[in-house]
Amino acid sequence: FQREYPEIRITYKSSTDRELLTWLMEDKADLAFLFEKETIGRPELEYVEMERLHEMLVVSADHPLATDQATYLDFRDEPVFYSPVPGEEETMAHRMQAMGFPADRLVPTENILSSCASVEQMMGVTFFTDCCRLLSSAAFRAYPTNQTTALVLAWRKGNRKRTLRRFLDYVRARKGDTEG
Repeated sequence: FQREYPEIRITYKSSTDRELLTWLMEDKADLAFLFEKETIGRPELEYVEMERLHEMLVVSADHPLATDQATYLDFRDEPVFYSPVPGEEETMAHRMQAMGFPADRLVPTENILSSCASVEQMMGVTFFTDCCRLLSSAAFRAYPTNQTTALVLAWRKGNRKRTLRRFLDYVRARKGDTEG
């Protein structure tokens, strides 16, 4: 896109889903990559689906149950750390229980990055993370669950910037999506 439209400046920032939503709502960002569930109940947002992803259970590679034949359900009796969406803590717990994780094994954690660091340091910590696509590593293994979600590119309906529309047209053309 930058080669075709060098006059348009793109600035990329990374943050939490909650902060990205705030930036969109406060006109501090034009676009955000979010998970589709973050857009539910927000009629002021539009989005285009970029990719459908499996949710993952991530496990330290040195965990005794972490074998090539294992599935995410083999870890259901282990403590499972997860990052609840603020205000939706019960929803996340219910979803995980529906997948077969006992309620007493679910451990909500505020800072999922610290759990991720623990896994990478081979401390045997397991956690559940939404839609995390992980590179192969000697430090951890990832097991897809039976749940999928969509990664979307979202924007405010009221944003009428021509450069935004030009970028969205470019994205849709690359995806083969003809929606307006």
